[in-house]
Amino acid sequence: MGDGPETHLLKLERKVTHIGRAPDADIQLDDHAVSRDHASLVRHGRHMRLLDNRSANGTLVNGRQISTANLQDGDEIRIGPVSLQYLVYD
Repeated sequence: MGDGPETHLLKLERKVTHIGRAPDADIQLDDHAVSRDHASLVRHGRHMRLLDNRSANGTLVNGRQISTANLQDGDEIRIGPVSLQYLVYD
């Protein structure tokens, strides 16, 4: 295939989804710029909150570094070189 970005859709069904380089992360990102336990997505009712877990390189939402952020449909999450998009599906 080409050298363009890969696209994967993941349904977030758990109350807490762990993102990181660790083998047991729910969303595993294999890059040295990603911490083992980089960030967590936490469901609060109908809303989703992103928490940076004191990662070495930080977590960005829409280009802004965050420690915690409530996500909106279409938000871009940047973890190391990986770009994720949060989409609400009803």
